[in-house]
Amino acid sequence: MRWTPQKGLGLFVALLLDVQVLATDDWGGDYTLGAVCGLEGSTVELQCTFWHPTTDKGRNIYTTATRWHTETNWPGKTHPEDLRSDPRYSGRVRVECQQKKCKLVIRELRQSDAGEYRFRFVTSGGRGYSVIPAVTLSVTTAQVQVTNVTGRRAYVIAQLACHTTCNLEVPWSFCWFVNGRQVGDCESSQTAKPREITLYRGDYVTCAVKGKPLSISSRLYALAAPSVSPSDLGDGILKGQRLTLTCTVDPLASCTYGWFKETGNSGHQKVSDKAVLDFPSIKSSDSAEYFCTVANELGEKQSKRIKVNVKYPPEDVALEGIPSAVPWEGQSVSLKCSSATNPKARYAFYKDNEPVGRDPGGFVNFSSISPEDAGSFHCQACNEYGCVNSTKVLLDVAYGPRRPKVSATPSGSVGVGSWVSLTCSSDANPSASYIWYHENAPISNMTVFNISDYRAELHGDYCCQAWNRVGSRNATLRLSTGASPLKVMTVVCVLAGLLLLFLILGTALLLRKKMAPAAQPNASAEDSRGGPDELLYSTLAFSEPDAIYSNVARAERRRCEDRDEGVEYSAVNCRASRPRPDAGADACSALYSTVQSKRI
Repeated sequence: MRWTPQKGLGLFVALLLDVQVLATDDWGGDYTLGAVCGLEGSTVELQCTFWHPTTDKGRNIYTTATRWHTETNWPGKTHPEDLRSDPRYSGRVRVECQQKKCKLVIRELRQSDAGEYRFRFVTSGGRGYSVIPAVTLSVTTAQVQVTNVTGRRAYVIAQLACHTTCNLEVPWSFCWFVNGRQVGDCESSQTAKPREITLYRGDYVTCAVKGKPLSISSRLYALAAPSVSPSDLGDGILKGQRLTLTCTVDPLASCTYGWFKETGNSGHQKVSDKAVLDFPSIKSSDSAEYFCTVANELGEKQSKRIKVNVKYPPEDVALEGIPSAVPWEGQSVSLKCSSATNPKARYAFYKDNEPVGRDPGGFVNFSSISPEDAGSFHCQACNEYGCVNSTKVLLDVAYGPRRPKVSATPSGSVGVGSWVSLTCSSDANPSASYIWYHENAPISNMTVFNISDYRAELHGDYCCQAWNRVGSRNATLRLSTGASPLKVMTVVCVLAGLLLLFLILGTALLLRKKMAPAAQPNASAEDSRGGPDELLYSTLAFSEPDAIYSNVARAERRRCEDRDEGVEYSAVNCRASRPRPDAGADACSALYSTVQSKRI
């Protein structure tokens, strides 16, 4: 018997309670066997020999009581319970004592009888003594051992042997039974060999010790295929509900169970080793085919597969662009909406919260995308259990610069020494960068190019190029050199002085004429009509090709400019064949009238 700390503690408690352990030559006890193995259903005997003095200090010592008890009710109790009063042993035990030998007889041995047993005696004076350590009782039964199995479609051929877990003291004979009926003759345990027995699905085999009906082994079944309940889940089960699958083999047999989940590609994963597979709150990931297996020493059988179809509203709804990068104008672009859902979802697409289309496959296509197609998109996935929106996705479209707009401030001809600003702008995505060229030579990369001191050599074509990673566009304007502000003022002042001079002369001539004598009788008719001495006027003409001033140039229009009308002047000559006192005033008046009639 194995000594444990608990047993040592029990011994210590017993000593405190005046429960003596006999360890002297005068006081003691011994068990005939320290370990006994009994066949279930048979009878076993446990025997103890004890001794004690007959006198002590002139007083007689004698045995007043004997009993057997188990470890479960000792130590810790001053008076352990006698097995004869234990209901578990009622009618099955007896104690036989002769002189100082006592034996315990247990009939119809059960598996529950296995354990440790002790003998205790009480002497005069009320002192009790328990003999330790104990007797260990093991209970065995016949067991079927499979040495070989050959499986067939409807039956198995098994080689079987009958044995026990401990060696019995006397030889015994065993017998074989199929479905409760004996097969062949019983054989001695000393000469028995494995027996070949054919078992069909549902058959069971047992062996037993001859004459010991309670020693019969447990049934060993040739298993049939198990069944699963419920066997059909219909259209499916809603996510979050409880599902319980039960694996049953008929007739009910001792076997091991296993539940497996199909994982695709003819593979499967074990998910339970119990007869019942329970889903307290089933998830979408639990959708699969399941089957169960039962197995024992004669083989393994598999049930039919049951399909678990978990239904649920759309989950993980997402919208993505194909390609994912920002598209260029004119490219083909698709928007794809995807979700995890069962049953399949229907998809709708929205741009800036306005519907733009529906597609059962979850796609919206732009065969040639344009900037007008850009916006904030999202999709919606719906099935019979609900609708879910995706997050919003901003679709941007890259395009090259549109034709740049160029302008000059001030516009038109630019005077030498003046300040002028050139501006260029263009619509583009991404935003455009700019380069200014003068006569094909780059001069600036700014949107606005300023010239603070304009010179004549700066006239000519100015080209603005707007560009980004998609493309580029150009636009051109021309600057022409005009009179400087100082020269313009000089010309204006001269013209104003001449005009004032003409007005003064004209006014003086008119006054002189009015102040002349009213009648001149000697005046000839020729004088009144005008004769050869009449005042002559020269032709007043404006020259087209040449300017009257050298610093006034003629502007030429190029591709992106409108023509401006220039103002040009020619020389004025006044001459007469013979001068007359009043002829100068008339001639200048005619000149002034002619100049005023010319649109400048």
